[in-house]
Amino acid sequence: MAHDEHCLEAVCSVMQKGIIDAVLVGNEKKIKEIAAKLKLDLTNATIFNEENDTAAVKRAVKFVRDKEATS
Repeated sequence: MAHDEHCLEAVCSVMQKGIIDAVLVGNEKKIKEIAAKLKLDLTNATIFNEENDTAAVKRAVKFVRDKEATS
């Protein structure tokens, strides 16, 4: 769930270092609000809107399981 401040800060930090291409799954509105509040750059991040927390986790797991996102 990318609509968590600590998670989003960590992802943006490593994304800016060129270590990852970020795929964020969660409430898009909240993700963008948090990013604006913390002055985080989401320019190169891909966001998949999923407003329900359980659905967001399931979708993220499916991306990894289907090798659409890797760790």
